[in-house]
Order: sequence, then C-alpha cells, then structure tokens
Amino acid sequence: MRIFLICIVMLIMGCESSVQKVDFTGKYWIPKIIDWKSPKSGIPEIDRRKIEGFKTIYFASDSLFYFVSSEQELLDNDSLVYCVEPGYKIYKGNYLIKGNEMFIEYCQIYGTFFVDNKIVKDTIIICNDKLPTLLIENRFYIYTSKYTSCSKYKINGQIKMIEDKCF
Repeated sequence: MRIFLICIVMLIMGCESSVQKVDFTGKYWIPKIIDWKSPKSGIPEIDRRKIEGFKTIYFASDSLFYFVSSEQELLDNDSLVYCVEPGYKIYKGNYLIKGNEMFIEYCQIYGTFFVDNKIVKDTIIICNDKLPTLLIENRFYIYTSKYTSCSKYKINGQIKMIEDKCF
C-alpha cells in the first residue's frame, strides 16, 4: 500500500513538473484550426480574400485577459488583419493558473449590436506538446505573432476606448 501511494505521489509530481511555464502577458492567441472562407462574387480581387470570424485571446497582464471577437482576414497566408468587417465584441476577464489549468471568469463589456452581461466561469486546459496550446470552448488556441502591427494597435485601442468609456 505504501509503495502504491508513493507511486501515485510521484506520478502527480511528475505531471506537475512537465507543465511548461508559459508567459502569457502581451500575447495574442487564435484558434489552431481556422476554416477560412472566400467570397464568391465573381470579382477576382474580392474572391481571393480569406475571411473568418473568431475570438482572439489577449492576455493584458498576469491576471487580466480579453477576448476580442470579429471577422479576421488572412493576407498572403502570412499575416492576420483584425476586424475587417463592421462589428466586434470585447469580453473582459480574470484568470488564475494552477498547474496545467487556467481558471477564468469573464463577461462581455462591449458589442456593436448588443451586450450580454452574463458572467462566464470556465477552465482552460494548458496543453504542452511541442508548442503550448490552450483548450477552451472545445477549440485549441495557439500563440500567434501574425497580427499586423496595425491590427495589434486596433485591438489595444478598442480595448482602451471601451475601458476608458465604460469603467
């Protein structure tokens, strides 16, 4: 029995030590798999665009994060452009990391068309394969550096505008 308990303790400690320490602050995370859509207008300049709506997670500090939700565009399979169509939503929340779990609580603070003030509590699983991924809302998210500098400025500007106006 004692050997069994020692094995269990070692297994738990081994799992905890295998969790890679990730600095989330100032980083943008997007879905790992995005189903990009192209318009079918018959105009080549328009039809070559790749657009999809999804949430981006932005970690503002070691306990504060935002979801920004809008239509994004993929440029030349290389760069992301944020909010290419009218309308976006911003969610604000807090997080706490314990082991490989991130406990979050957030609510919508802005919406172009409506605001749902419902508070959501959830758990994000931090997966550490070769690259850290986050499992949230049944989707895997990965860190990205593909947002253009203009898009990062726009995301941070929208957050600041809403925070200054509403809170």
